[in-house]
Amino acid sequence: MILSIPQLAVVFLFLAPYVSCQTPGSDQNLVQALADIPECKRYRELLIRNPDAQNLEPGQSYFIFCPGNEAVDRKIAEPAGSKVKRDERKAARDIAAMGATNPTVTRTAAKRQVTNVPTGTTTVVLSSSKPTGGASATAESSPGASPSTFAPAPTGFRTSGPDPFAADPHQATLRTLFNDTGFVNLGPGAFLPMVSFSTSPGNTSPKLVCGLGNIVDVATRNIPFNLGVIQAAKDFITLPQTFSQSVTFFAQRIFLAALTKYNLLTTCDNTPLITVFVPIDSSLPGEPSECACKQHIIEGPPLYTPDIVLGRPYTTKAGGSVTIEIKDGVYTLTGGATIVKANVITKNGVMHFINGTIGGECQPKVYTGGGNRAGVWGGGLVGLVGVVVGLLA
Repeated sequence: MILSIPQLAVVFLFLAPYVSCQTPGSDQNLVQALADIPECKRYRELLIRNPDAQNLEPGQSYFIFCPGNEAVDRKIAEPAGSKVKRDERKAARDIAAMGATNPTVTRTAAKRQVTNVPTGTTTVVLSSSKPTGGASATAESSPGASPSTFAPAPTGFRTSGPDPFAADPHQATLRTLFNDTGFVNLGPGAFLPMVSFSTSPGNTSPKLVCGLGNIVDVATRNIPFNLGVIQAAKDFITLPQTFSQSVTFFAQRIFLAALTKYNLLTTCDNTPLITVFVPIDSSLPGEPSECACKQHIIEGPPLYTPDIVLGRPYTTKAGGSVTIEIKDGVYTLTGGATIVKANVITKNGVMHFINGTIGGECQPKVYTGGGNRAGVWGGGLVGLVGVVVGLLA
């Protein structure tokens, strides 16, 4: 059986470890331990056919998120698309080579004090947009695909109730072993991140979110093996797309059109380490100005929600600043805009959809011609008047 490179990438992306506080409670290796999890049978068979993918680094402690049997069957059945087909064993060996790096996790619970969070049900609204043809935006989409190849998806924008990320002080940014530059543009040697969070207090069963903001449920049951713990996931996480592909997938066109008009789309698509707050179409009275667009872009370490420092001012590309707080259980930005879909992870960072716009003014551009701009104009005018008077005298 032959799989495309991206298909195998997402298969073995679930060898996505983070440093665990737990001590392994088994002498079984990964394949042996998987034999005790019926829902991971197909994933285990795939590992057996590709033994190089089992080379986890000793001395580390891992969480293995094992996709279920149906998810593996669906993944194997998917067409290769525009990717060049390769031998399954060789592709698995290439992917497994990324599993030797030291995994890390960012935990930020100590700096996140969330109080008075509403406990009501979160409500989301689904777009009525219909697919317009072309391939859907999935983990197997070509890295170079045009936004026009994506069919719009139901938005899933939250319309009421608490934000599940804001409600979880123990959410974490996980660093996987996946660093294929076709999907990861976060600087040399950087690895793909994903966010782990829980939707209710005391719930030890995490949810995972990565590309396109797609959320994957993980089973509560932990199966130990000699290097960590296995948890069964209901599906594969989605590999990230570019910023423009992701916005197009959600059928939000106004802000995207403005970025294109002001030649900012290349920045959002290609600049490593970037955060973009995207106003949803329904919250915009018209096309935003260039200054307003830049006020929604932050360059620097991506602000995945676990990494946001509440109340800290972040400098925008416009030269202004934005702060983020948790108010009434939701992330609220300068000017009152709220995040309605968080952690849509892109190749080069993250974007958050917001209901509203970020307030603030752009800093004036620094004049580099020497002296004060007004003074230069004034001096030039005086000089010109002097010349005219001299000629008429």
